[in-house]
Amino acid sequence: MRRFYIESPPVSETVTLTGDEARHILRVLRLKRDDEIVLFDASGAAYSGLIAERAAHAVTVRIIETFAADSPNACPVVLAQAVLKSQKMDFIVQKSTELGASRIVPFFSSRCIPRWDSDKAAQKQHHWQQIAISAVKQSGVRRVPVVDEAGDFEEALAGPFDGFLKVLLWEQEQAVSFGSLLAGRSGLKGIVFMVGPEGGFSDAEVALARKCGFAAAGLGKIVLRAETVSLAVLAIIGYETGTIG
Repeated sequence: MRRFYIESPPVSETVTLTGDEARHILRVLRLKRDDEIVLFDASGAAYSGLIAERAAHAVTVRIIETFAADSPNACPVVLAQAVLKSQKMDFIVQKSTELGASRIVPFFSSRCIPRWDSDKAAQKQHHWQQIAISAVKQSGVRRVPVVDEAGDFEEALAGPFDGFLKVLLWEQEQAVSFGSLLAGRSGLKGIVFMVGPEGGFSDAEVALARKCGFAAAGLGKIVLRAETVSLAVLAIIGYETGTIG
């Protein structure tokens, strides 16, 4: 069934969709009155409804059933991702959402190629948040991850990660694997892992991350592309926590 995003829970038995969601219903899918759709909000709650009215730029939906939000993930997973070139970041945000990331923290490290001013950073944050919403619509994931505005490497390290397993993925770390850090861990408040840009992290950045409580870890003998690392790690976490497989 088609799914559409609403900013907040309905306050009455009807909801009016405008903007991109209404445009998708009216112009792309050409849904008609009495067609059934599902609405969802950022909390993970869902609402089955019927299209009641169609206007030029708006669609009114009558709610017929409400599905409570799933319980929050007992072990939320945060991806801190160095900013890559545009389409690579779009891909990472989309696929990380599908694989269950609860938050995505873009950051600029010393070897990042893109550099933006505050206006461009805000535009990119909005763009990525919309990609995350679209990925939730397609995949059936119930909760929309928060996508932060891109900040500095130091700001990403200082996030609210008390009680989290904190890992920096580093291709030069051969003695410690990500799997070994994850194995046997119980009672974690969450997991945050950092992925570098195409040129990797500098030695100084690895040292600073360690001072901030991050453990450096590798992914074995193969060297993955920057846009592949986050997906591999999320798949590993999903398997170990039982959300995948």
